[in-house]
Amino acid sequence: MDDAKSKTVLVIPPQTLVPAPIINNVVFERSQYNYDIAEGAIMKSLYHTLRFHMHAEAMDDLNHLVSLYLEESRYSEAKWYLLQINNFSRQWGDDFNTVSSLLNLGLVKAEIGEFAQAKQDLLDAIDFANSKGRLSDVANITKKLAVVEQKRILNVKNDIKYAELPAETKN
Repeated sequence: MDDAKSKTVLVIPPQTLVPAPIINNVVFERSQYNYDIAEGAIMKSLYHTLRFHMHAEAMDDLNHLVSLYLEESRYSEAKWYLLQINNFSRQWGDDFNTVSSLLNLGLVKAEIGEFAQAKQDLLDAIDFANSKGRLSDVANITKKLAVVEQKRILNVKNDIKYAELPAETKN
């Protein structure tokens, strides 16, 4: 009995966000196999944490999954899991993750090109942060909103530029 109690079980969380190894100033990128393994490990942990209502751990797993998808530029999947984080964090009263998910959701939507929705998510994040008294978050989100607006303006200028190109070449 005492021997069984003295044994400790080593639980290693999935460390998916370790930087790529650097050897002699050469960076080795992750392979698709490594991404698949990391995704599977996070999903397995996420299933367990959600099944047993381990809310903090589930948030960590969801955030790891979003980070992995953003690292791979899989924005639509990252967007879906950010929506899940937003939903769960509102249900569980987690203000930090609610603000964080709205901010990241806005940035992901801007990356995809959904600027109106991105702006709306960032404005929602500002409203939520104001209502909870998180003034430092409001300042940070306002800066990100300006970046998204600048990106939108540059995107519109590029659309206009390319829309006018064929007319100029016909002359």
